[in-house]
Amino acid sequence: MVTWINVYGTLQYYFPENHFSIDLPEGARVIDLFQSIEERFGLHLPEHLWNWEKHCFRESVLVVIDQVDVHDELMTLSDGQEIALITPVHGG
Repeated sequence: MVTWINVYGTLQYYFPENHFSIDLPEGARVIDLFQSIEERFGLHLPEHLWNWEKHCFRESVLVVIDQVDVHDELMTLSDGQEIALITPVHGG
């Protein structure tokens, strides 16, 4: 199955594109997505954004699926889902 990733905020500096797809097996969960991201892009992700011990984004990164913040790494993903990775923007 294919999931579509949209990258926003300062995360854009660490991914080669702002919009790309990741192929995952049917029944994949958010944790499987994180594993794929780590395998493909891990060397580029700084420690303040990526938790190397837990193999996931730190709390400063919002993971949004179908316009809902996701905090459950065991949530099952669906084919064609749009997943946004967002770092909050600061300033005024």
